[in-house]
Amino acid sequence: MTSKNDRNEAAAPKPDWYAGLRHSPFAGSFGENNRRHVIGRLHGRGSEGVNGFRRIKRYAAAGAAAVLLLVAVADPAGWREGPNAGIGNGNERETRNLYTAKNVKLVEAFPGGDYTAGNPAGCWWNVYEPFESLQDRTIRIEAVHRGTGYTMEELAETKLSEAGQAYGGFTRIPTRFALPLPGVWTFTVFLDGERYGDVAFDVPDHPWQVSPTFRGGAYELRGVQGRLGFIDAGFRAGRANKYMWHFWGRPDELRGELTIRAVRQGTSRIEELFAAPDTGSALNGADAAVPAMLTLPEPGLWRLMAFVGGRLYGSVVVEAEPSAGTDR
Repeated sequence: MTSKNDRNEAAAPKPDWYAGLRHSPFAGSFGENNRRHVIGRLHGRGSEGVNGFRRIKRYAAAGAAAVLLLVAVADPAGWREGPNAGIGNGNERETRNLYTAKNVKLVEAFPGGDYTAGNPAGCWWNVYEPFESLQDRTIRIEAVHRGTGYTMEELAETKLSEAGQAYGGFTRIPTRFALPLPGVWTFTVFLDGERYGDVAFDVPDHPWQVSPTFRGGAYELRGVQGRLGFIDAGFRAGRANKYMWHFWGRPDELRGELTIRAVRQGTSRIEELFAAPDTGSALNGADAAVPAMLTLPEPGLWRLMAFVGGRLYGSVVVEAEPSAGTDR
């Protein structure tokens, strides 16, 4: 349902830069190297790369298309309504991409592509203050899943001089929109540790289909070609096995602790499966590779999610077969 605020935003005149959000900033002559440079620039400080941008079909507040990168957390105490969020209407799934105070725009977010759980999509964050007045300050973006309280950082605290860029009369920050669970996520922006504003998005689930295979050197890998995959030895519920994970990306994208987590179709419980201090070294044509001993506790479809440096790097869907002598 479209709220009054949504209708007002949709009817308001759009600035000149708005039309450009309908197209991926990584298309055409921008080039893959430059795309990965922008993505990798923030990874070591809390943002991560993306697989690519697709045309957006949903735009939570204005009903218009928009693109770029996103992922993250809000107040652990729970959802806090902003001044334009329809306070007291009891709608727990209300979302918005714009935060205002006294009818002044403060923060606006534009996630890219047909964003879904488990897949990086990216987001532009517009902070409506001149870059010159913000460059000596720090920014941090947190996110919380309203249904479970699961929290994570969209952007670790970093200087705006390193994370942001001047754009007209405001400041633009790219991050990754990579969230492990479907549902409503609330994102809170902090400047110099002080809460500045919040937005919320309803993230749909990704189709639960076993990920395809592709060639990696002499081996067949299951996953996302050019991003991540592993040599699939098959999965049986409750039985441990070793899987060689492979990753492609810039060195700064792949820097940090590796954690493999998993969620089973139809649930929102995230299982911790494996952790390593890093993503390993080059192997089979991949930029990094590391063996991981994994056990899925129940049969069914599982989304295996690789986190690097605390950020979701990508996911692979597999099916765990029942253990011998048990039913599915």
